[in-house]
Formats: sequence, structure tokens, C-alpha cells
Amino acid sequence: MLLAYWHGNASAVHRQLVERAAAEAGSVPAHTSGAAGPVPPGLVAVPGGAALSQVPLLDPVPSLSTFLRALRRDLTAGERAGLTSGPEAARAHDVFGKRPASWRNYAWETDHVQAPLLVDADGDLVRPWITWFIDTATKVITGTAVTPGHPSRASVLAALRAAVVRDDPYGPTGGVPELVRTDRGKDFLSAAVTTALGAMGVTVKDLPAYSPHLKGTVENLNRAADRMLFAALPGYTAGPRPFLLDHSRRSWLSVRGGRVLAMTLPENLERVLPEIGRDLFDVLVIRTDFNDDEAWNAVVGELHRPWGPGGEFPAAVQLVDAPAWSGATADEVLAAVVDEDLIVVFLADRDTMKSPARALLALSTVWEDVSGLDPVYYQELIASPEPGEFRVVPAAVHGVQVDLALGNGDFAEHAAAASAEPDQVLRPI
Repeated sequence: MLLAYWHGNASAVHRQLVERAAAEAGSVPAHTSGAAGPVPPGLVAVPGGAALSQVPLLDPVPSLSTFLRALRRDLTAGERAGLTSGPEAARAHDVFGKRPASWRNYAWETDHVQAPLLVDADGDLVRPWITWFIDTATKVITGTAVTPGHPSRASVLAALRAAVVRDDPYGPTGGVPELVRTDRGKDFLSAAVTTALGAMGVTVKDLPAYSPHLKGTVENLNRAADRMLFAALPGYTAGPRPFLLDHSRRSWLSVRGGRVLAMTLPENLERVLPEIGRDLFDVLVIRTDFNDDEAWNAVVGELHRPWGPGGEFPAAVQLVDAPAWSGATADEVLAAVVDEDLIVVFLADRDTMKSPARALLALSTVWEDVSGLDPVYYQELIASPEPGEFRVVPAAVHGVQVDLALGNGDFAEHAAAASAEPDQVLRPI
């Protein structure tokens, strides 16, 4: 208490302990700092008007060096800094967000992470995604699932099954946790996942947005895997990697670690989508119908208008207006997507040009492969796959892009909102 009064001034506290002992012995009269009477010059008053009699009585009073040594032993550097300069100074010394020790299977944390590796998936080079659960007490990875495309609720359920089941080929770690911490990812909060966890009596802790420190165990796992595991594997893409073009084989050759990885180019080289990974908020619109320039100019004009409740946000649009895309189908466009940060593509097709609302076709680049799932466990996913497209007016595409990039809503939610409209077209809220 005295250290708090004196803002960490240990010498002042020691002086008061000495004066308190002297006052008790009768050699120095006890005074109150707030008293009307004068305080002797040699007497140190207690801050805040407290009586000197409230100072602890030590017999004998240790020397100043012994007192300082005891404080250094019993108080952490963060506690000393906090007493001197406040809680902000204490955070520079102490571990932030440290939780009390818990027990096995008390709390798990889960997350998706994209491995910076190029692997062969049915002849295509892809960067796989890993979904895993980790026990925060033992730091044991209880369950994992690896998918060649973007992760989904199926990935979460597969990793959860591997974490819960302890029989071969799973286990021996795992079981049923009391609590699962996750971010606001829609895959983890989907009805299928929350229902499965609820059936086992597991509490789902939905953490606030932009707070990775609240699930630091799995975030540290992501970072450690990147630096210590993936970097040692062939096909690692985060480091320097020279590329050579082999014209005879029409492929790119990636040279790394003495190994050559071939990446076949598409046959229609002119159908190339611009890479927008540097800014996830950019809207990518591809024109596939070239029969009505007036309608296309109207679409472009609406796309470049500021958007938002008050029109306070400038439009960020990338347009693909190349005759090579004339007549391209949705499947052909999705087959040309190579940017893994691209989560949605908008097409200005023939229906767009004929529609009075100029409704664009939104295509999700995230897919769920349910062909290999066991219907016993994943009947809901097999019977009701998530929608892959919907119509949206040009004024609403920016909101859709930002929502999907930030994780404020998933593609299925926007598709459901479009289906609820009389003309099946999504409009700004």
C-alpha cells in the first residue's frame, strides 16, 4: 500500500518505516499529514492524508539495502514499473493476456492456416489449407484436416472428428473439450459445426474481431509451423524462388532446393485474370458479353460510383474488358482463377446486359468437395451444398466484396439474401 502511495519510491517507504518505529519508541511524536498542526521538517508525511500510525510497525526495521533487496525479490519488474508509471508501463514487462493454468481438454483453440507450399493435387499445383485444433494446456495438436482448396465447414468437421475420436488411426490424445475458442470465421460458426459441438456439450467461445491475442496458442502454432516445418519442406513458396519458362513444354519451372516443380500454363493464354491479392477490397468484374456496349457502359458507370450508406467510400474496381472472354461460362472463369486470395468474381454476362437492374453474376471461388464424404457423418453437407452464385446489382458489389474479405458474412448468406428478393437480385441494404 505504501509503495502505491509513493508511486514505487522504496526509499520514501523505508523512511516512513523508520519514523513509525521511532514514534512507537517515543523518540519522535506521531503526526498526521492532514493535521492542522505543523509537521516537523524531519518527519515524512503519508501521502493522501493517512495517519502515521497506519504505517506498519517493524521491529527491527531492516536496513535500506535489505529492504530494497527484498522488494526486488518479491516484486516483478512489471509490478515495480506499474507502481512507478502505471499499468501501461507494466505491460512492457509482463506477459499480456496470460491465462491461469488449466487442465487437459479444458480449452481448445482452432483456426485455418494456408501452408506456403506447392503440392500436387490430382495434377494441379495448389497451396493446401490446414484446419487444426490444439489443446491450450498441453499444447498438443488434437486433430487436423488438410484440404487442397479453401477450407469450409467440412474441413472443420473433419478436423473435429479427428480430435474427438481416440481410436486408431486417431488418438491417443484428444477427447471432448469443455471449451473451444475460435474467431468469427463463418466456417467455425456454421450450424453444422455448432450443432456438433453442442451435442457433445462443448461451449463455443466466439472471440471479437481483430483479436488474435485471445487465441494465442493456435496463432503461435500457425507461426511456428510456418517457420519451423513448412520452410524445411520442398515446394516452399515463402522464400526466394527463381522461375524459368520452358517454351517446349508450355510450363513454368520453379527451381528450389535442387528440385524442379512444373506448373502447366492454361491453353488459352489470353484468358488471364489480373492478380488482386495486394488489395482484397478490389472488385473484379469480367465482361463476357460484347453485344451491347451501351449497357456495358452503364454497368461501368454504376460500378465507379462511391458506395456506402452516405456514399463515403470510393469505388475500387478492376475491369476485364477483353474479347477473349466473350462467351466464357462460369466454369471457364473459375477454372482460370489462380489467385488464391480472390474469393469472389463478378460476371457481366448476357443476362446482365438484358436486365433492367444490370445485375451481375457473383461467383464464389470457394468450393466444397463432398464427393468423398461419408454420408453417415456428413449427410447435411451432401444434401444441401452451399450456393455458388447469385445475382447482385452493381451498387451492391462493393459491400459484398468487403463483407467477404473481412469475414463479416459468407457467400451463402448473401446468396440467401438475394433469393429472398422478388427478382432474386441482391441490392444494397
